Amino acid sequence: MNADGSEPDGKKILTVWREDTETSRGFHIDSNTGAFHDPAEWGEALADIALHLAHSATEKGNLYLEDQDGKHVPITIEHFLKRLQEGFRDRLEDPPDYRDGNPSLDAETS
Repeated sequence: MNADGSEPDGKKILTVWREDTETSRGFHIDSNTGAFHDPAEWGEALADIALHLAHSATEKGNLYLEDQDGKHVPITIEHFLKRLQEGFRDRLEDPPDYRDGNPSLDAETS
């Protein structure tokens, strides 16, 4: 949604939410898989999302590291992106099995 409350021009391509209950934990993803024809375009979109998250999270100051003395040290954009890349790589190397009926992958094709 735009700052004035209007809908942006274009299409929604991705919606993600996290479920964390006693019986279920995972990410639910609705994606417009037809939005791009080249997987590299999805890579660009994911990179833009990562950069947005890094800037937003570090600007708000709600993420931190603990130093040797246990003091909270604000996380930097560089460290945020490094940790994000580690998590991304780990997930790609050991992905969950979405073929087992796991409801956390909901693909919408348009």
